[in-house]
Amino acid sequence: MTRPLKGAFRPFLMHHDARLIAVAKPHSQAYHGVSVPDPFGWMTEDPRAIAHRDGALATPAGHATRAWWNSERRRAMAALRGRPSWQQYADAIARYAKMPRVSPPLVANGRRFFSERAEGEPVWYWQPSQGGSRQPLLDPATLTGSLSCKRVGITGAWPSPLGNFVAFKANPDYADAATLVVINVATSEVLARLMGADYANVDWLPDETGFLFNWVSPDLRPEQKIAAMELHRYQLEGARAERLFGPTSNPNWWLDAVVTEDGRHVVINIFDGWRATDLFVMPLPPVSGETAPQRLFQGIGPEGTGALHFVTKGPGAQIFVLTNDGAPNWRVLSVDLGTTPETWREMIPEDGHNPIAPPRTGGPPSLSLADGTLLVHYIGGGNSRLRRYGLDGTAQGEIPLPGPYRQIWGLTTDRATGEIFVAIESATMQPQNVLTNVRMSNEIPPAHPTAVKNADPTAGAPSTGPRVDDAPDAPCVTTLHHYKSRDGTTVTMLVTHRQDLDRTRPHPAMLYGYGGFNVPVLPRWRPYVRHWLDRGYIWAEAHLRGGSEYGEAWHRDGQLGRKQLVFDDSIAGAEYLIAQHYTDAPHLAIIGMSNGGLLVGAVMTQRPELFGAAIPMHPLLNMLDYPRWGRATIWASEYGSADDSAEAFHWLHAYSPYHQVRDGTTYPPTLVVVPEHDDRVVPLHGLTFAARLQWAMREQGNVGAHVLVATQPTGHRAAADAQSEIRLGADILSFLEYAGIVPAPGPVPPLAP
Repeated sequence: MTRPLKGAFRPFLMHHDARLIAVAKPHSQAYHGVSVPDPFGWMTEDPRAIAHRDGALATPAGHATRAWWNSERRRAMAALRGRPSWQQYADAIARYAKMPRVSPPLVANGRRFFSERAEGEPVWYWQPSQGGSRQPLLDPATLTGSLSCKRVGITGAWPSPLGNFVAFKANPDYADAATLVVINVATSEVLARLMGADYANVDWLPDETGFLFNWVSPDLRPEQKIAAMELHRYQLEGARAERLFGPTSNPNWWLDAVVTEDGRHVVINIFDGWRATDLFVMPLPPVSGETAPQRLFQGIGPEGTGALHFVTKGPGAQIFVLTNDGAPNWRVLSVDLGTTPETWREMIPEDGHNPIAPPRTGGPPSLSLADGTLLVHYIGGGNSRLRRYGLDGTAQGEIPLPGPYRQIWGLTTDRATGEIFVAIESATMQPQNVLTNVRMSNEIPPAHPTAVKNADPTAGAPSTGPRVDDAPDAPCVTTLHHYKSRDGTTVTMLVTHRQDLDRTRPHPAMLYGYGGFNVPVLPRWRPYVRHWLDRGYIWAEAHLRGGSEYGEAWHRDGQLGRKQLVFDDSIAGAEYLIAQHYTDAPHLAIIGMSNGGLLVGAVMTQRPELFGAAIPMHPLLNMLDYPRWGRATIWASEYGSADDSAEAFHWLHAYSPYHQVRDGTTYPPTLVVVPEHDDRVVPLHGLTFAARLQWAMREQGNVGAHVLVATQPTGHRAAADAQSEIRLGADILSFLEYAGIVPAPGPVPPLAP
């Protein structure tokens, strides 16, 4: 039964079947002469309604938006955490989430800097490389007062060359807005707090007098910050910062910088989104007067090559340039800035089969130097590999790593001693560090410090994941599958399940994908997925176009007007799992985060009958308005912008999930996971999409009630503490029970004979 509200909320909200739903309005927007319905555009009227800190609301629509969101929070909490099984899921996930986890150490002048997580936020320590007790350095909880927040995520750490200082990137409530915190290692004293570090990378000067970092004004609105990015040098003596370069002139551009090992040059990389870069070099210290940076490589613009370049510092004035110029699978150039371009050379040619993994935020480096050896991270077929090369380009073999299908999620080195710390994980293998040396070829002892007790880093038969400490006795198999997409392109997918899976009947399954921004989908440890596997269910990860799994050509085949191919790849993967009798549509859930949340929204609106549940997390769902919200202007290189051209408008409108919801259609039960502090993909995406789904199914009895909005107290980045990981995992599994994908949990099934 539908009943309107009284008072100011009446035009916007109504009671329907004992719940509060948002009301569609006959509102539209014009794009290139086309009128497009925007029935929940009123939710965007007052931005403070979705602000992560309470503030005065100026409009009735703002009050209604916040009231509806708060109602949805309560409804999701009751539907998920009110189930008797929620605590069972949480307890089971906790067995994995509470295992100690240690980052690979950053090494500087005989000191190792690393974080360790037990149950709370990871805490940072340091210790001498040759042993000795570890010393506390930074507990993020101590920063909450000065940063006016409830929790702080440390998303970057940069020790100085002599190991006397560390610059940490602190993100209040895991939002993108960030502050650099500089700490004296000997005293743990905070020497500086520098706001405007939202996109900062730090590179220290060799003499430790200061460092370079990319800066944006903290006083600007989020959508202005990219265009205002500058390169600053901060000097410890006098505690002052000065601008060296910038600001960038195009709203889709940002910059990064590397100081050469000899301290004489700074190499500046200008990014035009994810499609091209320009490399410049300028002297350090800058010559008095105006010093125009010298261009090294041009990828941007009509006269550019359209190529990407990434820089790793080598010895002295040497740099290594990873580029896809003429090499879709990437190649490495050796450039000595102390010589003329005629001496620059190709050091490592393109591998025609396995691409080099391009750098990504929070991921491992593509290239690392250790004791005169260059380490190169290759990917392909759902796997990570680590190869060694001499500085003359001579191949020195591959470093053996445990497990058949795994991801290198961290890689650090001691340049002086040649020690290599490799952090690896998989769907069935708890993250662990392994230690080797560039001169070793076979034996890989566990790293020190290590997060895994009794780990055998050489374990793992070709198809069996290594056992995790204290895990239920449920060994798993991971298999690489090949299937055809709609246009005939071969796509791969990793499928993981218990060894004793009964293939004569369908099983509950989750299909994960991303497909964008040159980001590869590689095996990753998720405690809730490990418990999902223990229960005899299936986890599948598809390597969709738009990612970097098969090089830059694979990435570009999922960009701009070809984005629909990404969704076709995912739909074909779902159909493959059903055809191979792993699952059926009523037992198949699709899940993805951020750009992967867009993927979920697109495929569930295009093929709603194919899935029994959908979980878009931190999702991007309104593809016509996205450049106007948050920090989204830079994504135009990946998606296009409806404001820029009629052509882009048409391809975006064709798949924009919010705009493709149809009244009267039955969509699968949907859990929209919205972070309340997200200043990158703002909550409006998830909120308006959920409201649109509920309205579309309002006449279908209780079906519309199966659209839930779960609010997470984080930013776009997921919180790093164990309790947040446990709660989110339990919410997901509880929702899949709520949606009818799985029954209420009993004991973990014993192994079949």
